[in-house]
Amino acid sequence: MTHRTIVLGKATSAAAYGIATSLVITTGLVLLLGMRVVSPLVFSTGLLLGGGVFSLLGLIASVMAREVFEAMTLMNFLRFSLLFISGVFMPLEALPAWVKPVAMVSPLTYVVELVRFGISGKSYFSSAWICTLAAAGFLALSWSVAGLAFQRRANR
Repeated sequence: MTHRTIVLGKATSAAAYGIATSLVITTGLVLLLGMRVVSPLVFSTGLLLGGGVFSLLGLIASVMAREVFEAMTLMNFLRFSLLFISGVFMPLEALPAWVKPVAMVSPLTYVVELVRFGISGKSYFSSAWICTLAAAGFLALSWSVAGLAFQRRANR
């Protein structure tokens, strides 16, 4: 079995768990609160790309750390940093001008905007394709880094 196969299996299972959790929450919001999903395809694309990118980022952190607490510390630092700069709590339009360039290098920004576009049909970006391509780029980059990190760790 190759290192890439192991990375794919680990990332796929983590992504599937995250996507399933998101779908349960989405179903509850639709049924209980009447939330509408304007574009299910864009919404699903956001969930799939987000699940992939963030499962790979978690895998990278776990491979880089020697102890579990190190991985958790690293992931919490990344997670909280991304949450506050990516338009999760505050729309990108409302962020200060100096934060926007930082937000543009966060994969969460593009996933949030895809999900937002899927739910409301509105986004900071003019097209869902911009977010899709950016998130797919982050997925490819995460895949490359995860494969290299896992191979390096396995060869120690």
